[in-house]
Amino acid sequence: MSLGAIICSRGGGFARMDRLEQASAAISEGGGQAENFALRLKLKRIKAGLRQFDVSRKTGIPEWRLTKLETARALPKGQEIEKLRAVLGEL
Repeated sequence: MSLGAIICSRGGGFARMDRLEQASAAISEGGGQAENFALRLKLKRIKAGLRQFDVSRKTGIPEWRLTKLETARALPKGQEIEKLRAVLGEL
């Protein structure tokens, strides 16, 4: 199954992975460091079938901080990157 075919649901709404991949490609062409990291992080988390809650419990990074990282409102610190890699693989 391709990544684009994976559908995730949350709170009754559905988001297609192919939309995230398209956004990732568009940002990679001209986006900044925070936007690129944010989309890679979110894609990896969703592809792994994890919620922010799950990643938070496994890494010790608070959910509010994961939200900031996934929405490009913050850049990760070195220790956060290592914790995220341990759970999600290379980002």
